[in-house]
Amino acid sequence: MENQQHEVNVPAQNRFSVLNCIDLSNPDTQTSVSLLKKACLDCGFFYVVNHGISQEFMAEVFAQSKKFFELPAKEKMKVLRNEKNRGYTPELDELLDPENQVHGDYKEGYYIGIEVPEDDPEAEKPFYGPNVWPSSGSSFPPSEVARVVARIIALALDLEADFFDKPEMLGQPIAIMRLLRYGGQVSDPAKGLYGAGAHSDYGFITLLATDDVYGLQICNDKDAQHQVWEYVAPMQGSTLHRVLGNGQERYSTHQVTMVVITTMAASLFMMPSFIRAAPDACPPSLTNEADRINSLPGQPEPVGFGQFSGYIALDDQLQSRLFYYFAEASTNPASKPLVLWLGDQLECSNFGAFSGNGPFSPVCGNVLATNKYTFNQEANIIYLDSPTGTGFSFSANTTTTSATYIYNDTVIATQNMIFLTRWFQKYAEYKNRDFYIAGQGYATGRSVPFLANRILRGSTTNGINLKGIMMGNPLLDFDTDMGSIGDFLWSHGLISDKTHELMENFCNGAKWLREIYSGSPFCTACKEVDDRLSAEIPDALDMQDVSSDTCLAIFGPSSRVTGGSKFESSKLFSSIRSLTASPSHEEVSEGTDVCVKEKIMKYLNRKDVQEALHVRTTNWTACPRPIHYDKRGFETQTVDMVGSLLTKGIRVLIYSIDEVTFVPFLGTRVLVSDLADKVGLNTTVPYRGWFDTDKQVGGWTEAYGEMLAYASIRGGSAKTFCSGRKWMIGSQQRFLTVCLFRYLSCNVWTVAKGNGRTVESAYEADRIVKLPGQPQVSFQQYAGYVTVDETQQRELFYYFVEAATNSTSKPLVLWLTGGPGCSSIGAGAFSEHGPFKPNAAGVLVNNEYSWNKEANMLYLESPAGVGFSYSANASFYKLVNDSITAKDNLAFLQRWLLKFPEYKTRDLFVTGESYAGHYVPQLAQLIVESRSNLSLKGIAIGNPLLEFDTDLNGQGEYYWSHGLISDQTYHLANTVCNFSQINREGLAPSGDYSKPCGIVVAQISAEWPSQNFDNYDVTSDVCLSDGESQFGSLEQHSLLAPRFHPVSPLKSKQSGFRKQEAGGESIDLCVQDQTEKYLNRKDVQEAMHAKLVGVNNTWSLCSVVVNYDYYNLEIPTIGVVGSLVGSGIRVLVYSGDQDAVIPFTATRILVNRLATEMGLNTTVPYKAWFDYDKQVGGWTQVYGENNKLSFATIRGASHMAPSSSPKRSLALFAAFVAGRPLAD
Repeated sequence: MENQQHEVNVPAQNRFSVLNCIDLSNPDTQTSVSLLKKACLDCGFFYVVNHGISQEFMAEVFAQSKKFFELPAKEKMKVLRNEKNRGYTPELDELLDPENQVHGDYKEGYYIGIEVPEDDPEAEKPFYGPNVWPSSGSSFPPSEVARVVARIIALALDLEADFFDKPEMLGQPIAIMRLLRYGGQVSDPAKGLYGAGAHSDYGFITLLATDDVYGLQICNDKDAQHQVWEYVAPMQGSTLHRVLGNGQERYSTHQVTMVVITTMAASLFMMPSFIRAAPDACPPSLTNEADRINSLPGQPEPVGFGQFSGYIALDDQLQSRLFYYFAEASTNPASKPLVLWLGDQLECSNFGAFSGNGPFSPVCGNVLATNKYTFNQEANIIYLDSPTGTGFSFSANTTTTSATYIYNDTVIATQNMIFLTRWFQKYAEYKNRDFYIAGQGYATGRSVPFLANRILRGSTTNGINLKGIMMGNPLLDFDTDMGSIGDFLWSHGLISDKTHELMENFCNGAKWLREIYSGSPFCTACKEVDDRLSAEIPDALDMQDVSSDTCLAIFGPSSRVTGGSKFESSKLFSSIRSLTASPSHEEVSEGTDVCVKEKIMKYLNRKDVQEALHVRTTNWTACPRPIHYDKRGFETQTVDMVGSLLTKGIRVLIYSIDEVTFVPFLGTRVLVSDLADKVGLNTTVPYRGWFDTDKQVGGWTEAYGEMLAYASIRGGSAKTFCSGRKWMIGSQQRFLTVCLFRYLSCNVWTVAKGNGRTVESAYEADRIVKLPGQPQVSFQQYAGYVTVDETQQRELFYYFVEAATNSTSKPLVLWLTGGPGCSSIGAGAFSEHGPFKPNAAGVLVNNEYSWNKEANMLYLESPAGVGFSYSANASFYKLVNDSITAKDNLAFLQRWLLKFPEYKTRDLFVTGESYAGHYVPQLAQLIVESRSNLSLKGIAIGNPLLEFDTDLNGQGEYYWSHGLISDQTYHLANTVCNFSQINREGLAPSGDYSKPCGIVVAQISAEWPSQNFDNYDVTSDVCLSDGESQFGSLEQHSLLAPRFHPVSPLKSKQSGFRKQEAGGESIDLCVQDQTEKYLNRKDVQEAMHAKLVGVNNTWSLCSVVVNYDYYNLEIPTIGVVGSLVGSGIRVLVYSGDQDAVIPFTATRILVNRLATEMGLNTTVPYKAWFDYDKQVGGWTQVYGENNKLSFATIRGASHMAPSSSPKRSLALFAAFVAGRPLAD
């Protein structure tokens, strides 16, 4: 038959494909080559005739196929498909297109292949071995046809005609034939019913013989939004072929849809045969350019190194693919070694690339930040998801009854070896490069030495230049490693003496865990051990880092995270806590995000990310459930395998993170020492401490000869490349140099010292290098804008100072100054409790009692129009209210945390004073209602407006009791017009008093001095430079200012004098005036990244543009405070006892009333508390357990307590954030 195109006449309602037909008997080879090339570029399918397989043979196979499928189901199930991919698969067993199919394929199959005896050395390879039944002869006709077609393919690929005839290619191919029967169900794609779902064959050559029933469909463009499916007509005497070329061919997809099914005879029978080269073979023309990553979404630019990712095929029949991500060295990649990094768990994805030592880490769902300590500074790194089924790696033909995703160490090593061999064929330039295998986690004790030994077994032929291995906390010997768990738990205070005794004498860690993974009931002793462990170790303890807090977001609302909750020990063998449990703050030592798992999950499930990584669209999960590792493999010792590597010249570094429970350093250290003795290595570096770049102890080390070393990492976790990243880059750098094991004996570390963060973050543009006139400090400062409303272009300005010491472990505190309409930066930061205060010369001086000694302080100017905050739409200022302010404050906080993601799960406190009695509880209520992940722990409000009538009526009694008004005036206030009514009328737009209130106001004004009196601090003098009180500007603009007389400025050349707080500190009475001058300096505004928009080009302590809805003052917020207490939020209400605006006497009444209404018992009766100097600091009363609700006064303090009594205010603040009672 001549080469031609073959077309058939078909019913009009069905669309059929036109395919090329190649005649293998045609001597015109070039015509065959041209037709094959065109077929590959068009659709990938073509017919072949005169192929050498007789019609009699094909007819006999079809007859045997029908005979087999007619057998009773019970008989067919006796030869169910095994792990060698031989045998029977029942109907619905395979699911090829899970996105579109509601059931498995409506087909049954029978798999046979080339017969390889069970004792043949090749039988251990995947897809080799004996058939189940019936056995095939030594000749497998489809593979003979494949060799002929392969010669044409070689020519089409511009290769030598006999390229695929080489022994390493098709000399001993994998050849699988499926006998398939489609029947029993009419296909209905609209209902998700298919004979076979849409899929592609990734094998080298697929040969398909069919009977005369049509059902096969192909789609030329598998990625098209609206796919067009065309039937392929059966052609008598032909076989249908599909080939894999050099990356240029069309990757069409195909499926089977049955239109009419009536009887067995009317069923569709197919015989696909899948031919692929030997496991280690691959056409050399495959290129890595298709795997190049141009740029990852959200990636910082430029990066300066090549990135690649994609799939490496392991086999054809199961379409198994391992996913890899490859980052070339950031400098000199051509001369630096190659490292394969393996995952830490046998059933989970490899997190290293995005959460540990890779070049990037996600800081939120759409941004990648640079990792300053990435390992690709020192090497070219491959990150591998292995075995299939983990991460993005997959086997497309996973079935519900087969053992596709059941693994042992040998299978995993085989997959990894095939991956490496084929990867080097793609990246030939790396084939003879120095090569290392590394990993962190218990699984590396299996995967690393198994793969290393597999490499060495064929080292003379595979060309892999293995130099060394590195393993962190590896499982090397089950009894020794797991037997040391009891000692570790006891020595770290996690279990009692009694539990330790039981583990030592009756059920040690190895026996306990062995009974867990075996699934058998506990013996009596182990049951008692398990019960005691459950009672003594809370769920909230991170067993992969016992010194760290945990990410409390992983525990549901009903979980008990403190004591007595069930300790889930079995997580060792399924999804160890290291993947789900992280410290509750996102920064630990090294300032690294250790709650990165959720961000990785979000990032890797983005469609644009998956497209950039060249992976199939899938729901990426960390630890897929279909993966099952044969846990009996844990019992296999690998420490002797490591010894074998040493004797063959492979260098070995074994390290332990010293806070890990599973595979504790105690056992590992013993195993390494014993190994050194066994192979005859002397100790060359005795056990001693090693030092990091800051000259701090990094851990302990011991070295044996020039080939073996052990090291511990102090204070690290199983997430070491999150929590100890700086140390590990040092270890890796030395490991990859000629000083391999001398690096631990020379205390010179070449990695640059970090600054507390290991990733570049979005907030770097807001970093304050230095404020004008600022003294030298060791903490970081930031200032800038956060957009809270894009429509009206509302921008809120913030000033953030990190804690002076241990900023990564201290809480985050948001400070809001009231007014309403006054600046948190001018009042809170620069006049009260920030790190600096400006003096008369415009120089900043250190505040000895700054609150950033105890917390990371965030000062917010809110609402827009206050301070440097603004709205580009000036109409916003016309009427601002509590609701708008609260919503903007929440939007600010949520978006600020996108800039500073390391604080997202940090303990959060919201604090403020004065009208913040509205701001703070209203914001806290929104946080609680939004069910955000913010870790709100408490609120603190000073001299707060909580209930208009009670608070302001308290003014009269306070004035009278402090001698500010006469008995007669006090009587008038109680009988004619009380103080809440006076304030209500004074705040009204008209500002006119009624006749009764006017009489009282006139009497008060007559008794008060006309000037130089500070209503916010009745015992304090005033700053005579402007004749105002310390907060004169606040008096002018605040709705809470006194309404009895105007402020009368007294111009004087006298500078502000000072008063002495009890305790000795000096108080600058003119700090507000000096702050206003300082913040209006252009150089200061430039340093703080501030600008003046819509605020009259002048910064002022209280806004002159915001028109706040004065009716909001009458909204009671004491009930909101109660709801917060009921939600488990700690509340502290405190009062400076020299404030006449919102007197402590009224506040005390409100707090006591709230406690009574909520049924809270007094746990600390009203009593004095004492400051650092053992002086009376004030008085306090506490209600409810765990300091649920507290009230305290600060003796001698004003309305802005930290400005007039800084030392006592700091003492109160420190006790509050620490959750401890005030000293008595």
